[in-house]
Amino acid sequence: MKTAFIITKIFFISFIFSDVIYAADDISIKVKKTKISWEDVKGAVKYRVNIKDINNKIILERDVKSSELNFVIPSGKYTIRIGAINKFGKIAAWSDWVDIVIKDDVPDKDKDIDKKIKYADVGLKFGIGFSFFDLLPEWNDLYNDSYKTVGLNIGYSFKYIDFLRSLTIFRFLGIELDTCFLQLNGKEGANRVESDMNIFITGGNLLISTDFDYPLNLIVRGGGGLAHTEQEFKKYDEFGVINDTAILKSTDYFYKMGISMEYCFLPGFFTEIGVDFYNIKYLANDFRSLRYLCLIGIKI
Repeated sequence: MKTAFIITKIFFISFIFSDVIYAADDISIKVKKTKISWEDVKGAVKYRVNIKDINNKIILERDVKSSELNFVIPSGKYTIRIGAINKFGKIAAWSDWVDIVIKDDVPDKDKDIDKKIKYADVGLKFGIGFSFFDLLPEWNDLYNDSYKTVGLNIGYSFKYIDFLRSLTIFRFLGIELDTCFLQLNGKEGANRVESDMNIFITGGNLLISTDFDYPLNLIVRGGGGLAHTEQEFKKYDEFGVINDTAILKSTDYFYKMGISMEYCFLPGFFTEIGVDFYNIKYLANDFRSLRYLCLIGIKI
């Protein structure tokens, strides 16, 4: 008596194990080693696997006793079905044809780019660092250049805003919040008034940045804000002894412009070096200086 049965469920899972290169007519063909597996069907003694290409041509037909199969085919789009063979050697039932896609591995360079995008898909960056202020005339006659600085930089790129992304110009534009604390020591001298100065600077910048695929980019910025200054005066007598002190406080606006190079040494991490020109509208005399900066930070 002939026994018939119906396949109720067939599942398969595709895994890419490795590339295999072989020669055919002096042409190297890159293929994928793939494994499929499915649920056992009651009453089946073997299974037949059919795979068709996009031209509806069967490129693989194989009978197996177990409910899995390893095979090697080139990357591309295919359809697959599995038939259950009964003890009489007949196909009792077939599964439906199912689409599968065998993909090439993503090149390392593309993986790095994808990783970079993953870490930078919000568009924010946070940097902290130190700088050197080189004072310009006439202030360099009164104060020493200073390494006693610390700064914080928070930036955002407009290219991550959906409705602006289609406009090419916004691919290169961004904004920054930039803060810096600066401590200046007055130059010493006998029988005269000298002072030390602390300046807290905070403001915003509009920046233009290149958008290269490789990790080095150029940034040009300009902006302004407020600078709060505390100037401590010390008066010396002819013996070099302080005999009087006073503190002058002032909050003034400033403008700045600068250029820097940014290098992303790891996905999500960057370092930046550059130079900015500051002009603080301090009381009667503009306070001008060059700031040489070095930042390190993260992008998210």
